[in-house]
Amino acid sequence: MTQDLSVAAGTPSVVGQPVAVVHDGYTSVFTVNASNGHVQETYLARVGGAWVTQDLGAVAVGQTPSVVVHDGYVSVFTVTSAGQIQETYLSRLGAAWVTQALPGAVVAPATSVVTHDGYVSVFAVTTGARVQETYLARVGGGWVAQDLGVSAAAQAPSVVTHDGYVSVFTATVGGQLQETYLTRIGAGWVTQALPGAAVKPATSAVVHDGYVSVFAATTGGRVQETYLPRLGAAWVSQDLTSNPGTPLMAGRPVTVVHDGYTSVFTINATAGHVQETYLPRLGAAWSTHDLTTTAGTPAAKP
Repeated sequence: MTQDLSVAAGTPSVVGQPVAVVHDGYTSVFTVNASNGHVQETYLARVGGAWVTQDLGAVAVGQTPSVVVHDGYVSVFTVTSAGQIQETYLSRLGAAWVTQALPGAVVAPATSVVTHDGYVSVFAVTTGARVQETYLARVGGGWVAQDLGVSAAAQAPSVVTHDGYVSVFTATVGGQLQETYLTRIGAGWVTQALPGAAVKPATSAVVHDGYVSVFAATTGGRVQETYLPRLGAAWVSQDLTSNPGTPLMAGRPVTVVHDGYTSVFTINATAGHVQETYLPRLGAAWSTHDLTTTAGTPAAKP
């Protein structure tokens, strides 16, 4: 089913994409207001309740926020017009939202965040085309920024944790998909090239059934999955536009695992229709369908 939250809750028109998180029984959707650049939260306190929206006050460049729940906090990361990463956080339900600037070089207006081993790590690509990690070792400590020693095209990295590893996926300026990974806290970051066609620098990664899968649009707009079945195995790449026939896409894929399914959501480059390409279980075939046609989801911008 689909509903318009701008009608139901009064959420302002957005720039970039929304991002959602579940915390303390709430569902919160974070967006950037297209008219004034303010970070907006639209939330549902309980199933069956009404959606409510509020302006969090932080001003950001129009891009998709990144969000994480950690140590009882909800932290939303955006980038200012000056290219500084900022955190807007809620320490507990009923408290006020607070915004603070984080250290590091000037970055492109897109971030990704993950929790691992008690750390919170925010990844971004600097305006100098370097992959940067800004991390918090513990609540109450200071944020630290470091250059991971790899170059990438300007776009938000995608990141997952798996088997004790932290893996960050980016694309080179030439379109080569690459993984920068950390085997454990205290080890050095390592970068390797992954197989497949040249891709646009907007990727989406997910862990499912022991696999790590990275989805991206090739430079021709085809939907590509590059996956690792297990640590120590070889990465494999396949074209989901060839099979099961996912249409050419615009923008960034969005991926989720639910009820045993892996679903990849894309926007049809021709008509703007929202498309779901899904895998019901390992060993089954991928399938695809048009949600604008089947569920009435309005055509979307990338």
